[in-house]
Amino acid sequence: YLSDKLDLITIQLSENVHDTSTFEEDCEELYRYVSQKAPNAQIIVIDDFWDCGEKALMKENAAQACNVNFVSLENIKGKAEYQAGLGTIVYDKDGKEHIIEHEGVASHPGDTGMTYIAEAVERIINVSFLDN
Repeated sequence: YLSDKLDLITIQLSENVHDTSTFEEDCEELYRYVSQKAPNAQIIVIDDFWDCGEKALMKENAAQACNVNFVSLENIKGKAEYQAGLGTIVYDKDGKEHIIEHEGVASHPGDTGMTYIAEAVERIINVSFLDN
């Protein structure tokens, strides 16, 4: 799916990565690969939503080394108002209502968290657009 026809790629992954022994190098390899396959795309790497210590710094360092943008989520990590929360009503693809009852699910970004992430990405896109 990567091609020179793409103009924007966002990369958000690694929340479940536990072995970081080659993590920064692996990120650099991924970002370079994507850059090579989609040379016209602005690439934006998005930080982990959960506080993962040095992983965020590794992702940011790799992004800088590869000249791609990085969106930090440092301002919302661990803050309940950005999480989905227990008791929140969500809907599946068929419109069926479900109540979040599992703490792991509840700790994922809710509407406020997803809005924050989207707006942070949008700011990076707008800054890059204005620079050109």
